[in-house]
Formats: sequence, C-alpha cells, structure tokens
Amino acid sequence: MTEKENTKNYKFFRGVWSFVPFLLVFYAISIGPVFGYIFAHNDNLPRSFCVFIEYFYAPLIWVIKQNDHLSEFFGNYVKFFMDLF
Repeated sequence: MTEKENTKNYKFFRGVWSFVPFLLVFYAISIGPVFGYIFAHNDNLPRSFCVFIEYFYAPLIWVIKQNDHLSEFFGNYVKFFMDLF
C-alpha cells in the first residue's frame, strides 16, 4: 500500500469511529420518547413490537437498574414523554 492509500483508510476509519459515540448517545436518549409512547399507547401496539423494543433496550435498562440515580433520572425522563403523548 502506498502512503496515500494508508492516509485515506485512516481517515475513513477515524470518521467511522467518531460516529460511534454519537450513535451510543442517540441510543440512550431515544429511550424516553420510545417508552413514553409505548406506555401511553400500549393497548394500540402489537405485542411483537413491544417485545422487540424490550430486547433492543435491554442493555440500557440493565445499566439503569444498577444505579439508583440513573433509575430516577430515566424514570422521570420517560414520564415526561408519557405526558407529551
């Protein structure tokens, strides 16, 4: 590989890896609107969708349950979005 190809590959992977933290933050903050909507309209949603969401957010829910402060914060965060829907 030439030096130019190495630089091009480095820039590509640097861009990809700089996008990963953004996705993780978006994943964490998306729990409020998603669960708020589900709890507000639980009777109108298919059970399979609710199960998928439960599995999708399982790692985040596990982390939240490990810390009382996070549990309280995310509980209030979800309640805020429940009131909006």
